[in-house]
Amino acid sequence: MLALATALVSAMVTDGWQHARSAAVDVWRRSRPEGEAEAVGLQLTDTRTRVLAARECQDAEAERTVVTDWAALLQRVASRNPDLVNELGGLLLPESGAAGAGSEAPTVMKARATGRARVYQAGRDINLGEQ
Repeated sequence: MLALATALVSAMVTDGWQHARSAAVDVWRRSRPEGEAEAVGLQLTDTRTRVLAARECQDAEAERTVVTDWAALLQRVASRNPDLVNELGGLLLPESGAAGAGSEAPTVMKARATGRARVYQAGRDINLGEQ
């Protein structure tokens, strides 16, 4: 759950946040029709505000606390509704295919080209159409 919570909190500070938030609320709405989705939407918005403030103040501990809080919440939700967490994991952790995955080390690629050299890097498939 920590990987999923980390991905969720990381998405909060990206340009794609509104899309990620909408997708998360939609998943909640489909899986938990009791009206929880709106509350989760508000909680996500509040959490984003906290994360942005923590980043502005360079308060890594506050951000870690937010991740830990979401991991605990997602763990509780998973015990009641594993499909919800798996679907959310599929959205936020598409490479893992599961919410519990993500224990692998991140891929770090570094390259340096000098002169007329070219560097091509890809995290997955790459197709070059050069002549």
